Amino acid sequence: MTACGWRSLTDKPNQKASSPQIGRHDMVTSARFAARLTGSMRGSELLIFEACAHAPIYERVEEFNQKTLSFLQRPAA
Repeated sequence: MTACGWRSLTDKPNQKASSPQIGRHDMVTSARFAARLTGSMRGSELLIFEACAHAPIYERVEEFNQKTLSFLQRPAA
């Protein structure tokens, strides 16, 4: 278990970590919680969208796609 109470999601070799993505003005998920979640997943990366609230996938489509694709193209840690 990690500090957040979850098992590591990257226990298997070559398994890609997650990339939590939130908006800076998100009223549902705080940046503090997202940072804590990210810290519990080896190889993960927190992406914060500055001009966005809870749904970057809908609010900042191009930026979301670029950041997500960039993350997925990196080798697994």
